Amino acid sequence: KLFHLATCLPSARVFTCRMLNLLREATFPVQLDSEFFLDLCWWRSFLPIFPGFSLLKDPDWSAGLLSTDSSLQAAGAFLAGNFNYYISVPFPCHILDKKLSIHCLEILSLLVAVKQFGHLLPRQQLLIDCDNAITVQAINTHKSRDRFVQTALRELWFLESQFHLTIRCQWISSKANLYSDLASRMTFDPHAAIKFHELTKSLSPPIRQIMPSSNMFDFNFIDA
Repeated sequence: KLFHLATCLPSARVFTCRMLNLLREATFPVQLDSEFFLDLCWWRSFLPIFPGFSLLKDPDWSAGLLSTDSSLQAAGAFLAGNFNYYISVPFPCHILDKKLSIHCLEILSLLVAVKQFGHLLPRQQLLIDCDNAITVQAINTHKSRDRFVQTALRELWFLESQFHLTIRCQWISSKANLYSDLASRMTFDPHAAIKFHELTKSLSPPIRQIMPSSNMFDFNFIDA
């Protein structure tokens, strides 16, 4: 029944992925682990307050407002509209030490951008531009077999609740994702920094760099 509900409520799929992982990897009889019971506890807390489904169509989505990108060394993001804020920040050492795949760094960069800018975008249906297809698919389907991505999706669900956001992603090419692509490389590539500032110098309001704190790269709601 939970898996049927997760089919009807896609955002809740993040709370069934670990259960499915356990069933795929286990030998019988299955030994249920702590993560399995933590997800069951989440469902027990959620279902009594679940208001049901709405058949109304989604309102318009805010597209072209936020884009994110990642290199192997740094995170980049650009918030357009009335803001023109950007993030260009090296990954903390404890993140680099994990030797994460690029798709994990991409979804982590997106999480940092939502943490940093979410309070500026309350109650929006936010369509985020991203040039990594794995990240786009994971966020739009609310599921992944990658444990790091599963944890990131759980974190994103709580951020959406915190800022009253609904988030989807759309894939765009790296060329179209130019601001965020350059921002993710300019901390170690002087040519990328020069090109970024040349492209953005005429923006109004003037572009402004925002520096996330290192704790924004940590997961805060892993088993909340």
